Amino acid sequence: MHIIFGDTAKLMPDSFTILELDTVKLLPDTKLIPVWCVVETIPLGEFSEAAANQQLHIDLIANYRKRNWSYCLEAINHLTGKWNGEIDSFYTELADRIEQLSQIPQANDWDGTLIRNLTPA
Repeated sequence: MHIIFGDTAKLMPDSFTILELDTVKLLPDTKLIPVWCVVETIPLGEFSEAAANQQLHIDLIANYRKRNWSYCLEAINHLTGKWNGEIDSFYTELADRIEQLSQIPQANDWDGTLIRNLTPA
């Protein structure tokens, strides 16, 4: 799997399977950076369901931003192991995040963006 930062992913040919992973804000800058992955291998046995899995992944990210935690966990359960297992570490990380986020109320403006500080604390 290859990771692409920014809108460069939109320039990739349609023959590649590209999935959005996150949006990151690197402080002190306020620019939002989308993070994508390029799936390298789709097993032949999964090829017929690749389009449906891609849509489920898209829906997963959309529902994550809407805080629809139960939908997300169901989608993660279905998607784990797909894409030749290349994205499983992301699905595990996202499930862990959801577990934490579901325990505490989020601000009204929460949109799922990961905020990381580039300057030392």
